[in-house]
Amino acid sequence: MADVEYNSTTGRTNLHLRFSDVSDNTFWNGSSFEAWQDGNVATYAVAFPEIGGGKYGTSVPAGITAPRTLSVAVFDNASPAITDVPEGDGIIDWLGDRLQNRTTGKPTML
Repeated sequence: MADVEYNSTTGRTNLHLRFSDVSDNTFWNGSSFEAWQDGNVATYAVAFPEIGGGKYGTSVPAGITAPRTLSVAVFDNASPAITDVPEGDGIIDWLGDRLQNRTTGKPTML
């Protein structure tokens, strides 16, 4: 099951997410959180594939193992850039291995 889902039109192939830690405004770069660096913007993009019928979903990256509050933003750009404007965003409480609201069985919708 996806931790983060987004409803849109079907067939979008350039959607991606950026995860940031709300407590210190650092960004997930694929292996750790770091302060924003313009030259690393492409490393902040997390794939956000269509999971069916115009619904897009993904899990929180496996490397994010510590509990934290995360900001998640959705972008649509084949080549991530610092000028990208998010088309959706939200806040999730990550327990290190699941969402805090996982007991509801529902993912976080952006």
